[in-house]
Amino acid sequence: MTASLANPTLQPMRTADTAPKALVLPSIEQSLAYAWAGAVAVVGGLLRPHTLDTPRAGRYQAEFTLTPSLRQRWHSFFRTDATREIPYLFHTATATLLAARLLADLGLNLRHVTPMHQMVQLVRDADPLGQVTQQRLDCRLHRVMQLASGVVSVQLLTTVSDLHGQVLAVQEDHYAVRHVDTALVPTLQRDRQAASQFAQLRRREAQIAASEANIGEWVIGADWGRQFSRLAGTLSLAHGARWLARLIGLPAPTLPAACLRNLLVRQLADVGLRPERLEITFCRPVYLRQRITIAQRDGDFEVTDARGVLLAFGRC
Repeated sequence: MTASLANPTLQPMRTADTAPKALVLPSIEQSLAYAWAGAVAVVGGLLRPHTLDTPRAGRYQAEFTLTPSLRQRWHSFFRTDATREIPYLFHTATATLLAARLLADLGLNLRHVTPMHQMVQLVRDADPLGQVTQQRLDCRLHRVMQLASGVVSVQLLTTVSDLHGQVLAVQEDHYAVRHVDTALVPTLQRDRQAASQFAQLRRREAQIAASEANIGEWVIGADWGRQFSRLAGTLSLAHGARWLARLIGLPAPTLPAACLRNLLVRQLADVGLRPERLEITFCRPVYLRQRITIAQRDGDFEVTDARGVLLAFGRC
């Protein structure tokens, strides 16, 4: 699925040639200001009519400051030594607000939007993300393609640079968007391989034998959703109280996809791996209080639940 989701034959959106609009966004450490911005994004995202209007998608830029206190909070959450160089995505809170702005431009109701895939490419020889205090994020719509009847993949591209223009990392976030009237978007492209693999995603089974892999077992804490949201600004009702999760059709609160990705990075660091490129595809939600296993063999990894059901997989 990784190759097809990033199919180079599909033409990027015209926003690549558009000058970015600079936004001044609150830091996650400005708790009240960020909470207000997040609440506006979530409420607006859940109440607006659901459509797909690609010409409205803008390109946005915002600065992010990695303070010593924020860096320490990330390491404390994942229980790692702050002196270690682990490629956590410290800028996630700022990237979340930029992505919310783009999804609003597109007219998407957040109830029907689910993280499906993420790729992060660190730039070789550039300073590590955790050592650059002042960063600039540039986020735009990369492409949209049809996966199935009423389902599209919306792909956002975020470039992380220092203030001198040195690119530090490139991040692709792919969202599965359901209940889209694709007949209203006649120019929508369809990739048969991506569509086929999307259809098989829930039927995919784990393939890495435990006897051949590095194994990490984790119990997802009951408060991890709220704690990580205060750290990384993940905007969703899915990660808090059970009744809020049920409002959007989930049986129980879930772990943010961004948290799972960074938990994986933490485990890879424990075995001495700091991959320049990491791709992860999310198959099923990870629920709070759930026991999960991360199996890593060579460059491949899988996340499974206690019954062995595949929750996520990828490559680094």
